[in-house]
Amino acid sequence: MKKTVPLVLLVLMLIISCACAVSSKQAEKKEVPLASLDEAECMEFLARMGVEIPDEIKNIENSDNWIKNLIAELENEPEKTYAISYTVVHDFIEDVRRAVKDYKEHSQ
Repeated sequence: MKKTVPLVLLVLMLIISCACAVSSKQAEKKEVPLASLDEAECMEFLARMGVEIPDEIKNIENSDNWIKNLIAELENEPEKTYAISYTVVHDFIEDVRRAVKDYKEHSQ
């Protein structure tokens, strides 16, 4: 009987420590809404996700704001269709779409 009490306590401590580890991992994976990022954070997000911003887009006035809005739109409506005849912009939008989808899949 005396040996079972410490064993039970040890098992309880192990269960509690495992539960704490699982809850902290879940907290780490919490998704930050991309729409809440500012323009500079959006640029960092794209760089981290491997999306290169073409010079043709960088040279557009207020491109950072346009990119921020694009990320927010694609976060809320991932399959949104854009009618773009300029290949550079079309490819960039698809790269951003892929980055947003990848982020959402890996942060859940």
